[in-house]
Amino acid sequence: GFYVAGGGHDIWDAFDGFQFVYREWTGSFDMRARVESLEGTHEWAKACLMARETLEGGSRHVDVLTTQTDGQNLYNQQWRDTTDGASASKPGAERISPVTYPNAWIRLTREEDDTSEIKCYLSQDGVNWEFYNAHTIPVDDFDGGLPETLYVGLAVTSHDNGAATPLSEAVYQSF
Repeated sequence: GFYVAGGGHDIWDAFDGFQFVYREWTGSFDMRARVESLEGTHEWAKACLMARETLEGGSRHVDVLTTQTDGQNLYNQQWRDTTDGASASKPGAERISPVTYPNAWIRLTREEDDTSEIKCYLSQDGVNWEFYNAHTIPVDDFDGGLPETLYVGLAVTSHDNGAATPLSEAVYQSF
């Protein structure tokens, strides 16, 4: 498993602040993990699986996340379609709650035939997956679609950048 601790103001708005354990990946992927726990400092602390275009704060990305049970207590998918642009997510009514720690399985996939579409799934056992959402990063004249090679991995944000604030801590299994 992985223990990931991180601060940062959020994975949201036009610029992200978080801890990211990642690797570069080219082509299709099927990335999944069981989030065993998330202890945070804010109701919007997050543990995520993420695929990002770059390591810059305003990078285009897609993630699937969990929040802590004594916070928002939900699963969601979030994304940024344009570099340094606004973030977006599934609307509140479409978010799934409660998070089923220690069996909060999350999954992101990308297929060869559409490298700009990222699908996300949820599970309580890591075997039976429920499709949650698919998001396609739009092609435009400036950014194009997502590149063939992305940074993929585990992310944690505390949603609080205060120097005296403890870090949020996530334990991931079966990544």
